[in-house]
Amino acid sequence: MEGEADRVICLVTPTPFFGVGQWYDDFTQTSDEEVAELLVQAGSGSEKSCDPAPMSPGLSADVEIPVDGMVLEGRLEAPPDASGVVLFAHGSGSSRHSPRNQKTAQFLRSCSFGTLLFDLLTPRESAVQRNVFDIDLLAHRLLAAT
Repeated sequence: MEGEADRVICLVTPTPFFGVGQWYDDFTQTSDEEVAELLVQAGSGSEKSCDPAPMSPGLSADVEIPVDGMVLEGRLEAPPDASGVVLFAHGSGSSRHSPRNQKTAQFLRSCSFGTLLFDLLTPRESAVQRNVFDIDLLAHRLLAAT
C-alpha cells in the first residue's frame, strides 16, 4: 500500500493473520435478503428501481484485464442506464462462475448497476494455497484491475 498512500502506519501485524472477521465480536454474514432490501431502500430515493424482468440489451462481454504480463479473466455486464459498476473480485474459494455470485450480479443489474466479475488469480495460481492469502498480491491486482 505504500505506493498508493503518502504514509502507511500498521499498528499491529498479527502472525498468523487469518482474516478480518477474527477481530470482531460479531462478524456474521449479511444474508442475500438483507442485501436485496438495502438495495431497494437505497434506490427508493431515485427514479430507478429493481426490476426482475430480463434486462434490456446493454453491455455484455467477456473481458481480459492485463496485469503484470498476465491476463485476468472476467465478465462485464451492464444495462444501458447503469448508474455505476459493482466489482466482484474473487481471490479464494469462489470465482466469477459461482452461482451465488451470478445471482447477486443479476439482481444488481436489475437495480440499474453494471457488474464486473473477475478472478484475481489464474486457475493455476489459485491451486497454490499461499496465493489465496497473499494480501499484497491480491491488493495489487485489485488496484490494477480497478
